[in-house]
Amino acid sequence: RHQELVLGIRQILLLGVSASLLSATAFASEESTLPTITAHANQDATTSYTVKKSKNATKLNLALKDTPQSVSVITSQQIEDANLTSVEDVLNQTPGVSMQRYGAKGAVGNGGEYTFYYARGKQIINYQVDGVITSPSLDSKNGSVISSLDPAIYENVTVVKGATGLTNGAGYPSASVNFNRKHANSTEPKGEIKVSAGSWNTYRTQIDVQDKLNQSGSVRGRAVAVYGQGDSWQDWGDNRSATLYGIVDADLSDQTTVSVGGMLSRNKITGQGVHGLDMYGADGSINPHSPSFNSSARWAYSKVDTLNAFAQLKHQFDNGWNLQANYSYTEQDIKSLFGVIGVASANYTTNVASLAASQNNFNPKEHSLDVSASGPYRLFGREHELMLGASYQYVRNNNDNFNGCDSSTDTCTVNLSTWNGHVAVPSGATRVIGVNNKEYQQVGYYAATRLNPTDRLHVILGSRLSDYTYRSHVTTTTKTTDSRMSAYAKLTPYAGITYDISPNVTAYASYTNIFMPQTYRDYNYNLLDPQEGNNYEAGLKAAFLDNRINLSAAYFQSKMDNVANSGTVYGSNIPSSLTGVVSSTSSYYSAID
Repeated sequence: RHQELVLGIRQILLLGVSASLLSATAFASEESTLPTITAHANQDATTSYTVKKSKNATKLNLALKDTPQSVSVITSQQIEDANLTSVEDVLNQTPGVSMQRYGAKGAVGNGGEYTFYYARGKQIINYQVDGVITSPSLDSKNGSVISSLDPAIYENVTVVKGATGLTNGAGYPSASVNFNRKHANSTEPKGEIKVSAGSWNTYRTQIDVQDKLNQSGSVRGRAVAVYGQGDSWQDWGDNRSATLYGIVDADLSDQTTVSVGGMLSRNKITGQGVHGLDMYGADGSINPHSPSFNSSARWAYSKVDTLNAFAQLKHQFDNGWNLQANYSYTEQDIKSLFGVIGVASANYTTNVASLAASQNNFNPKEHSLDVSASGPYRLFGREHELMLGASYQYVRNNNDNFNGCDSSTDTCTVNLSTWNGHVAVPSGATRVIGVNNKEYQQVGYYAATRLNPTDRLHVILGSRLSDYTYRSHVTTTTKTTDSRMSAYAKLTPYAGITYDISPNVTAYASYTNIFMPQTYRDYNYNLLDPQEGNNYEAGLKAAFLDNRINLSAAYFQSKMDNVANSGTVYGSNIPSSLTGVVSSTSSYYSAID
């Protein structure tokens, strides 16, 4: 249970922590008696490990037991209690989500971060912030980085498992991760300062303050500041991270609220990188080095700067309908220089390993917009719910291609027995040889209704209409490659049913769908149809103590259709219409279920 310190939090919020400390010092020098410090316990919804209702699965505001999909929620209280200091930590704690990471935490390599999350047998590539799609839906690395973001600015992280095409459009039938930001919801001064220390010189300070900004409390502000640093458990390497988040919530009327805010963050690691030595060397012998052995050069680094600005409008109509509009702009400056030994080869008998090195410089910029309205309507003498909405997402990411370690000009091998991380930066690692530019756009229109035939039986029906385009332009010293994926007027249906066995127990079943365009081509050089992801799920959910305890059990089946089969080489069977377009070594694909 957290204690509040009511001692001029308004000054902390408006003038900053340092100014408040200076003011307190000056005041103490003038007065022999310090002002009274009032401490009292505060227990509200933020102390819970769950949420009473969520819009993340269907954008209908439903209790978790009334949502016909598996939903896991990690709240800010759980994040705090478990000392989860990164998005990677949060997702690694989420039931049903598994993680695979190459190299050090926060490291960036070719194409972006090397941390991947999976659910129900497929990579998670769908992410939202406050219900707004973020990060392009692309397989593998997409050039953006989310794992190192600090969860201190989120009220909760909600993971909806299965296909989520209704709210996300393109993706896989794995899961959707939804980050819900903290808001200024208090008209009384509240503040919290946390300081922690741990192994390997790990230190972290977190400040979270909020208060009203005018006399009536119709305008409120909240600020979160976090700084952390630490050394690596390996022989060398360290990390630094800082986050500054602010939001202002203003009640324009009893029915209308506007929120504006922003976030700045920097995450940097040095002497660490992606990849490492394999368990077995090229000679078949086992890795003889200790776990603390660092295969990265001391000059290796990854730096991620993130800027996010956002705005939200909420309006409640007299007839019970609600309108919500969200806009978000995100820009990242991602730079890294990795140098790692043993990736190409390592011989533990002769103690010789390869040195791989390259530079990265990404600058993804994203605009996202989501507008939705929901409310009740009457049909056949009963009240039902309807939701309508539209979303837009545009991402552009430009990056130079770098040569890497060049054996003709650089020394690209090292002696493992004398390796201490000190090695010259290969000249080829910073030599630009081309570009890797990507552009991604998705537009969607969606609708869903919750029909209530009886007080116990509820049926959710919905669908989304999406247009999706992705283009990439890649050049090297030897070739230029242009790729395109697209899908227009793609329909993704949604169907779910729930039945209240008792006031606390609900049985449910659902069918959800999602799609993913692909660049593979068939024998006639036509793009294969988008992959189709289908999720079938049934289970039981229960809620007790005013929805503060939620239990669920589910059986599901995930299915992928139109998946590209292994490629077949044309050889001498090139169609006359493709002469000069493909070569004898080119491959074509077929779609399988």
